[in-house]
Amino acid sequence: MLFKSTLLLPALLALGLATAVPGSDVEEDLVARGAEFGDNVAARDIEAEDLAARDRTPDCGRDASWDPRSRRCFCHQRGWIYYDDGRICCRRDWYYDHRSFRCCRRSDWDFQRQRCRR
Repeated sequence: MLFKSTLLLPALLALGLATAVPGSDVEEDLVARGAEFGDNVAARDIEAEDLAARDRTPDCGRDASWDPRSRRCFCHQRGWIYYDDGRICCRRDWYYDHRSFRCCRRSDWDFQRQRCRR
């Protein structure tokens, strides 16, 4: 009897009050709100870009930092060049290879294929 009054009765009461099955009017509500949320994609994208521009700085990687005045990344090492594609800094006389994701010396660079020699 104690089990029925302390555990079973509140559980049945809670199941009766909360329904996990949505009603028939849920789809109509989503269709009605479609113009508010789904159809106005351009305004939503502009708002996201605006939020990103206001309070976020781009990730420049570990070797560079963001300069808000010039609105670009600069390498911490003086005389190094920042490459956006890999978020990496290479020396001036080196090249960044997009295929191997690393810097290569000028002597190791294949100018015809535009990649590092192996």
